[in-house]
Amino acid sequence: MKTFIKISIISISLFLTACPQKQSSQDETVVNSSVQLEKELAKTSTGQDSLNYLKGLRQSGVEVNVSYKSTAELQSINGHTGGSWKKEGNVITIFINNEISINDQTHALAHELVHVKDDAEVEAMENSHPDIKSQVKNFLDNLATQGTQNVDPRVVKYVLSTLFCMETRGYTKNALLNQQGYPSQGITTTGELGAYIDQHYIVQTFHVTYGSNAEAMKTWCLRFNSMTQIQNQLIW
Repeated sequence: MKTFIKISIISISLFLTACPQKQSSQDETVVNSSVQLEKELAKTSTGQDSLNYLKGLRQSGVEVNVSYKSTAELQSINGHTGGSWKKEGNVITIFINNEISINDQTHALAHELVHVKDDAEVEAMENSHPDIKSQVKNFLDNLATQGTQNVDPRVVKYVLSTLFCMETRGYTKNALLNQQGYPSQGITTTGELGAYIDQHYIVQTFHVTYGSNAEAMKTWCLRFNSMTQIQNQLIW
């Protein structure tokens, strides 16, 4: 899912996640949508892993809702028609396109849950390194006017690598669902995954490219089991 672009004080993931208006957690459509998609997740072991994480969030006191939006609404909210999510206080709302198949909706939910989990780890790392957090915020705040020029290369590497790895992890979840017999027609990439992320996220957002190194970057991301492990490679 393309999840950009909004500047956030907190973390890179939320910088790249559009934040629509909060939906009522009492909306019956939201509740019913969540129940149906959770049943779909339970059909594969990969989906069950996502479902277990979702249940764990709720058991910890976090309210997680799924809200359907039309293609036009998502375009207005996000600038694209893919899924997105937001967190307000103790409430997480995941926005799913209501004009795609149930399989694609389930893929979208699994993908966004990866981002929710990874963002929490990125935020924790940044909070433990306030100097890096401040530099990242300054870079993202001024991205539109200065791009990546005259920015500490360590900051640029940190931001781009974090985004690249978060999307690698998200789309790898979709690939695993496909491999386990739960196909998606709409939640797919064309060609090599590394090149796809490079073109659709790095180039479109930062106007720089990994080029021929994109596949190697994808492989590097997948060496690690968590964003915490990845972040430990990027901090200074």
